Amino acid sequence: MAVTLKKAPTLGQFYPHTEIETVPSYVPTVAEDVFIEDVWLLSIHLANTSDSPVTVTITDRQATPMEVVPEVRIEGHSDHVREFSGRYCPNGVRWAASAPDSVVGYIRAQR
Repeated sequence: MAVTLKKAPTLGQFYPHTEIETVPSYVPTVAEDVFIEDVWLLSIHLANTSDSPVTVTITDRQATPMEVVPEVRIEGHSDHVREFSGRYCPNGVRWAASAPDSVVGYIRAQR
């Protein structure tokens, strides 16, 4: 099987790549697109505001989605942070949580 390569942006490079960050929002229970174009992840911050543990899954949006954060369990009133050095996500990023209105998500990326 051949592997397809894609040149990543140089971190801190502003042109032609721009650093972007989501507006904080609850991660929905039905998978939702966060970005719908190629992005290079820099960080993900998930904060569980509920009393109960919640599971969050984050995938890319390629034809066969690959997990970026595979079903991470976040205990009640705690958070989960992942730092990346430009993790490539073809066609964007999608996320879903196991409980509604429980996990506030933030994602920073370059596009």
